[in-house]
Amino acid sequence: MSRRQLIFLYLFILFTGIFAQKYDPNPEHDDEDEPRSINRIQSSINSERKLFLNNRGNNNDNQQQSVVGQSRVRSSIETNRRSSSSTPLASSNECKFDVQKYCNKGSQQLLSNLKVLECIDDLDNAVNLISKECQHLIYKFKYNMTLDPHFDDTAERQCSKDLKVFDECKELIGKRGSGRLVTCLYEFLPNITESSCRYFIKQMQAIIFNDWRLIEYFPDACMDNIKNLECGRLDDENEAIPHEPGAVISCLSQKYNKLGQQCRKEIFRLAEMQSDDYHLDRALYYACRDDRERLCAQVSSGNGRVYRCLYDQKFNSMMSPACRKEVHRRQSLVVADVKLDVPLTRACRNEMLEHKCVIDPVEGDQKSSLVKLLLCLEDTLKRGYHIQDECRREMLVHRRMLMSDYELSPELQSECKMEMVQYCPSLFQQGVSGTTDQRGGRMIHCLLAAARKEKAFGKRCSSVVNSLVRAVDPGSDIRADPLLETACRPVIDTLCPRMKPGDSNVILCLLDNLKNIRMTEDCEDRLMEVAYFLARDWRLIPRLLPTCQKNLESFCQLPKDWSMNQEINGLQVGMYLGCLYQQRQQLDKECRSELKRIMHIRTQAIGLMPEIEDNCLTDLATCKNPEIKGE
Repeated sequence: MSRRQLIFLYLFILFTGIFAQKYDPNPEHDDEDEPRSINRIQSSINSERKLFLNNRGNNNDNQQQSVVGQSRVRSSIETNRRSSSSTPLASSNECKFDVQKYCNKGSQQLLSNLKVLECIDDLDNAVNLISKECQHLIYKFKYNMTLDPHFDDTAERQCSKDLKVFDECKELIGKRGSGRLVTCLYEFLPNITESSCRYFIKQMQAIIFNDWRLIEYFPDACMDNIKNLECGRLDDENEAIPHEPGAVISCLSQKYNKLGQQCRKEIFRLAEMQSDDYHLDRALYYACRDDRERLCAQVSSGNGRVYRCLYDQKFNSMMSPACRKEVHRRQSLVVADVKLDVPLTRACRNEMLEHKCVIDPVEGDQKSSLVKLLLCLEDTLKRGYHIQDECRREMLVHRRMLMSDYELSPELQSECKMEMVQYCPSLFQQGVSGTTDQRGGRMIHCLLAAARKEKAFGKRCSSVVNSLVRAVDPGSDIRADPLLETACRPVIDTLCPRMKPGDSNVILCLLDNLKNIRMTEDCEDRLMEVAYFLARDWRLIPRLLPTCQKNLESFCQLPKDWSMNQEINGLQVGMYLGCLYQQRQQLDKECRSELKRIMHIRTQAIGLMPEIEDNCLTDLATCKNPEIKGE
């Protein structure tokens, strides 16, 4: 082996050794296969070191020159290390006392820089416990680290295969020390195939997300908004006053509708980056650490799983108010721009492309990005197209989310404020929000009940509520409506025990048993609140479209361009069902059987026949006998 090759190989070994020492793997924050990948890399390094030593022994003629070359390389590397990272944090004058007190836990072993950063980041109330001098040194260390050319070199090595594919990142290879290569690779994280690359990028970004000043483009784009919205401030030396990690980003994202265009773009970009791993949303991570252990202890991190669990536990009385606030902030961003939820868009990517689902927020359009996507996917399902199981699971998570919390629907808040004050005063207090009594689906069901009973209920609010029910579609899966599912669970277990979870037959079974003595009042009330809207939209009648769509097109002139996005009136339901009934002898066997079942269920309560109820409401008031269910 030539002297040049030996020097190059030894340079690679030492650089990688430095990286391994500074970036000790922490498997808690990543997928299980990635630490093993790092171990394989370390094993490879050791093998190369042995190979180098053997070759050195076999090349006696060049040995002296090689040693000189190695000495120069080592000297150069040590100089670079001193210039970029200086003294290790654990032994620095500024931090050694704090590290010994809070991180060493009695051990005399010198902690690596990465272990010190992880310890400080995970320390409760670190901003008040760690000295200002140490905090300042840590910030300088992080800043220098993100701009250290060595990390660009490491990124090039660990991500060499992926860099050949990502043209946007490949263009940054020559710009060493800018920190932009790591940021660019993170934006392509879902498509990265090398586990060592993915692990390295995640480790770097976990550090960067802890301080908004380190995030590329963010300070320039958001500084004015940070000051104007009082989301952070600088002291007399123009340095950020200590704050809880992620607090500035959290504050801005709560007020995203007041941000300038560039700052909003940066907030949404960060939210998208954080969507796979909740550790990267530092404000949520710190607010929900105890809640995660208490409510989601069995859920492993990665692919948004912890987010999903926290979403589902949002109104659990055991969840802390601080965690609930951060979970709500996260959900609000996703509703505004569904692209920020990478696990959802990744699971449904094929369906979104095939059926051309438009999800970009449109200025002036109050319908949220998430509602648009759900309506598009529901449209796909209703037309009989296949949707993958993973996409269906993600849809259910977000349908439950929307139906649980009225504050996640901006259009509901703006168009239904008067109705909430007038018909739901006990659940609505001016200037007060965030309690489990107000949300958890209760406010939405209160509006459903008022729309059913009150003639003065506003048309614009009714339209928004109708759109929400279409997007959630509880008729196809009762689990999409948590309040309805909870109220009717005992009845389902008793009267519909053989129905599979997620089967549209569940709600049909409940409607078919409205007069059953085992039907509870709470279940009936919640059921009829939803059924009022299902009965007024033929697209939402469970099982009608899957079994009768061809017959509706052949015999009843159902337009082929119908869509879940279109508004319709309740009279169309009676028109299409009446048509099918008139043509019942010519219908397919399956459609004819389903039509018979639907017609029978509609006789259980007048509220299930809008063509009669809507035209005879005044007369029905004089005929109703409250003693008889369904009469």
